[in-house]
Amino acid sequence: RSAPADFQPESRASPPAAAAPPPQQPPPPATQERIEPPVDIERLAEMAGGDEAGIRELIDLYFAQTSNQLEQLRAAVQANALQEVERIAHKASGASATCGMNAVVPALRELERQGREGRLVDAATLVAHTLKELERIRTYLNNQQLVRRTSTGAGST
Repeated sequence: RSAPADFQPESRASPPAAAAPPPQQPPPPATQERIEPPVDIERLAEMAGGDEAGIRELIDLYFAQTSNQLEQLRAAVQANALQEVERIAHKASGASATCGMNAVVPALRELERQGREGRLVDAATLVAHTLKELERIRTYLNNQQLVRRTSTGAGST
């Protein structure tokens, strides 16, 4: 006996194959690249000798000195005093990098380069950005409980 023309035998094949898994995708940028903190705490601790009192003392000295240098830098930019811009930015970027205060270094190095090359471009904006980054450093260190609570700002101890 033969099967009717429209008869289809039961399929014993495996269920339809699932689509191949998508290739591994890298994680989204937010988790792939963490935002770098404004301060390298390990570097700061190393420069301060590792003890908390030394760290606090170095932080106080850093803020007093850098705040003063940034005011001098602002005046030098306003006066278009190219050699002074280069000199002050060089000193401030070097001290900042040495202490691990990394957030201010790129703008200071740019100001130093511009002063050396004899042409200031958006220098006032760079100084303002540096001041903003200095405050971000202060906030970060305060959140890490490394800024003296009695400190009211630059220069006070």
